[in-house]
Amino acid sequence: MKVDRRAFLAGIAAAASGCVPRASGEFPIGVASHVYGPTNAVLWTRALTATRLDVAYWREGLDESMAEHFEAEVKDGVVHAQVEGLEPNTRYNFLFTTADGLRSDVGSVRTQPPVDSLVPVTIGATSCIKDTHPDDALAHAATRSDLDAFIFLGDTIYADRAITLADYRREWLQGLAGPGYRALRGSTSLISLWDDHEVYNDWEATRVNKNRLSYGQQTFIDHQPGTPVGPMWRKLSWGATVDLFVLDSRSERDVANGIYISKEQAAWLIEEVRTSRAMFKLILNSVPISSFDSPLFALFAKDNWLSCPAQRDEVLQGLEDTGATGVHFLSGDFHFATVGRVSPEGKPGSKLMEFLVGPGAQNPNPSPTYPSKPQWDFASGINNYATFAMEPEKRLMTVKYHRGDGRVLFEAEYPA
Repeated sequence: MKVDRRAFLAGIAAAASGCVPRASGEFPIGVASHVYGPTNAVLWTRALTATRLDVAYWREGLDESMAEHFEAEVKDGVVHAQVEGLEPNTRYNFLFTTADGLRSDVGSVRTQPPVDSLVPVTIGATSCIKDTHPDDALAHAATRSDLDAFIFLGDTIYADRAITLADYRREWLQGLAGPGYRALRGSTSLISLWDDHEVYNDWEATRVNKNRLSYGQQTFIDHQPGTPVGPMWRKLSWGATVDLFVLDSRSERDVANGIYISKEQAAWLIEEVRTSRAMFKLILNSVPISSFDSPLFALFAKDNWLSCPAQRDEVLQGLEDTGATGVHFLSGDFHFATVGRVSPEGKPGSKLMEFLVGPGAQNPNPSPTYPSKPQWDFASGINNYATFAMEPEKRLMTVKYHRGDGRVLFEAEYPA
């Protein structure tokens, strides 16, 4: 349906004058964004009935009347609006408006810094978010103004009950509706990994219902502001400060043949880390790669990296052999937070750190009583999110784990 440009602008003017609601039920799960490169962003929303929307964006600190506008098509209920020509390392506000003046939440996003720049970067992360649980940890993260991006490390919703495409779309509508979740998704650039619950529990590529996988993957991509068209694994860079290596630890898995990620993905990861010029190199991993010396964790080995020990050792040894510094894993899935060495002394991975984060809004795992020194420095089952503040001038990364009430559970510094 063609929408007259004047109708859009008239609706926007009416909204600005207070004649229509500031945030409409037309946009039930708010807005989100994703930056790729110093001057580009994707602005996202889900609309219930509109077929086209006006997209407005403006530099933070300027009045909304200074906004740039363009029209975007709503496809399958969602919008992925591409914006180019932005200023690097600059925060923008944005919103969507229907032809009759119904407005979305106002979102916020900071573009990436110039390619070779060394500037401070702060990234947040959590995992495992279920809509039946309080999302106060997410709400607290949403109040921060220092986050350049936020990472969801898998189990972004729990869609296990879904069978049809309509079921999955309904699960996403419900799963993202929490006030804290909605606020956090609108507050900064998002990076999302999938794990199993976006489709159903413990699926892997060699034993999965193909229809449910197709529907689960489609709706996961539909509800993220930035996901690739091809392989789910990719690299994102914030100047020369940090490279993020996003792994797909689910859809290439073939445990019967010792494959946790494809050989192509494993080779890509090692080579990208080897050639990275970034001071910090964070590997985003939906399921922990660390070993846990407890019989309790052996019960879950079939669904984590320990189910493919030869490939795990090969990847870890390959990463250590690169000689790269500032390499750390960020992982989710286990419903508790830990900080420690990937492996005990003398084994592949003993020189690498892993930071397990979350749950963001889920039942805690009682297992944090088991990880202990010398391999582990910290463990907690309280709902949480973590921040990773990288300061190039000091060559340090400060890691903090936060409760929903703002209290800090753990804090430490790690050199590049």
